[in-house]
Amino acid sequence: MYLFNLKITCVLTICLKQQIYQLCCFQAKYLRLCFIPTYGCKFVLKKDWKLIKDNTNWGAYMDDLNINSETFYHSSSKDLLKAVKENPDNDFYAKSIGQLLYHMGKDGEYDEIVIKKIEKCLYKFKGEFPSRLAFGALYGFISLSIDNQYLHNFFDAEFRMHPKSKRKWYEALELIEACGKNKNLQRKYLFDLMKSQCHNILVKEYKKSLKYQPGQQFRILNACISAKYFEPDLFDPVVKDIVRQQKISRLPDLIKLLDILIKLQTEGDFPRSIQAEIDHLINRLKTTPKFSWLYNVDERRYRTMEELKSIRENAPQQFIGNYLYQPEKLEQYLKLKALGNDAEVQREKRLIQEKQLDDLLYDEFMLNKVEQQRNREQLKKEQRKGMKDEDGEDDDAEIDKELTEQEKKDLLTDFQKKHFESLDMDTVNPDDLPKEWFIDNSQSQDNEFDEMDERIQQAAQEKSQQAKNKEFKKRKGRSGKGDIFDSIE
Repeated sequence: MYLFNLKITCVLTICLKQQIYQLCCFQAKYLRLCFIPTYGCKFVLKKDWKLIKDNTNWGAYMDDLNINSETFYHSSSKDLLKAVKENPDNDFYAKSIGQLLYHMGKDGEYDEIVIKKIEKCLYKFKGEFPSRLAFGALYGFISLSIDNQYLHNFFDAEFRMHPKSKRKWYEALELIEACGKNKNLQRKYLFDLMKSQCHNILVKEYKKSLKYQPGQQFRILNACISAKYFEPDLFDPVVKDIVRQQKISRLPDLIKLLDILIKLQTEGDFPRSIQAEIDHLINRLKTTPKFSWLYNVDERRYRTMEELKSIRENAPQQFIGNYLYQPEKLEQYLKLKALGNDAEVQREKRLIQEKQLDDLLYDEFMLNKVEQQRNREQLKKEQRKGMKDEDGEDDDAEIDKELTEQEKKDLLTDFQKKHFESLDMDTVNPDDLPKEWFIDNSQSQDNEFDEMDERIQQAAQEKSQQAKNKEFKKRKGRSGKGDIFDSIE
């Protein structure tokens, strides 16, 4: 009996716990639902929950450091400071303090009156700063270089109170950037903060995903240089990967990276040598045609317009087309570019070559037909040998004369010769063609096709002229002038 009552009690306890858990989940969902913007409605139905969540920047909306309204208007620090000054009687809360300091640090806006007001009410919120708000407050304090020991101790304690496992990599990176902006805290404290609170998080995330993102690599590099944080297991892999991975393909970014590394090697406090990475980057700029044509690596400067014009004939055609200056002065180059590299012209060339091949096959068919007709006429001639017409003349001479003229007309025309000269020898075997076609073109049998047909050149010139006229008209309508230079990327 006792065991039976115990089992019933356990079952009831489990059921009660499940009911309490479901009630708590419902309460949490209801409270979260109350904070979702309703877009003018008084309530949100359950079926519309997913629709609103999918059409909302959910991560940004639920971030404690973002200032959100029902219209998702993100306020700046100037708007926040203005609101604080216009409402001096309003009290501060932990969330408003974290948001205000974070955005002030982001924008570099410092206000002595607001800082003093925060200091007076800060004691009320000891231990009440969540992880994200504690980070925002410490970030703003360090970025603004606020000289207040009480605020320093308070925000540092609130930040270190939370476990590192909940910290995000972008928080660690922003904290290193803030340490680079600070001007009054001791160097030892800043180094210990970066080493203990940021280092392991960044190293782990860099190996996982950041090493494949050139933008974040640049950001980590600049943050470490500004904060003078040159730990080998973080800084050295960033420098090595950003130089040798070749994920950066834009010339301005490569020049910026080269200037950063040279300045770090010659003027910075970097304890190791990065000359190998600098040499690798310089060699890449020198050996890549589209970079070496635009940028003088030895003198560390872009080439002038006169230099670019003077060497444009020797520049690679596949790159020079993106950096044209007055197109009317580059007729010869534009013609070469249109005939050699333009995709539309290549397409036109291919279509014309296919048309030529079709014509040749048709001519071959007609030649066979003429040959059959000639054989029939020859057979007829043999059958009529010795016979004469009503006028008493021999029909053989007339037949021979007619066949000879037809043969000259169909077999040895200028049209066939011209097509043979422009025929792509990679697609047609010359041995399969009639021998009569090689009478006046003995050298074409040994040479590969390297010149385009007259019609291809004409089509390419027309397309080039149309594109040039279109661009000229577009620029003239935009600026009132027709000689606008193309911008260098």
